[in-house]
Amino acid sequence: MIGNKGGKSLQDRKLAAEVRSLTLNKIKTILEKPRVDMTDSDRSLHDGLLLKLAGTVLPRLNETTGPSGGPVETHAVSDKKYDEMMAVLEKQGLTKVEEIPKDIDKNIEETIKESD
Repeated sequence: MIGNKGGKSLQDRKLAAEVRSLTLNKIKTILEKPRVDMTDSDRSLHDGLLLKLAGTVLPRLNETTGPSGGPVETHAVSDKKYDEMMAVLEKQGLTKVEEIPKDIDKNIEETIKESD
């Protein structure tokens, strides 16, 4: 047998896509309706949707800013440099992001220079 035995059929995936589209369209309609045209029930549903979606739809502050609320810092890294950095991290036993110290760039640069 080829494929994932426990996977969903194409028909199930199509149905799920239709349900998602219908749901998103209904949510969009509710959120776009002017408050003055809402009944108490509509307003309650609208407010409940906003509260429920706020935690997942709106970006969190730490996802859109860098240190101390400043810009997000980016660094271009070549494939060779990336491989060298990963080798240094593996030698140090650092495989999870949480374990990597903030000043790791300096340590990696020094280690790479020493090995050249």
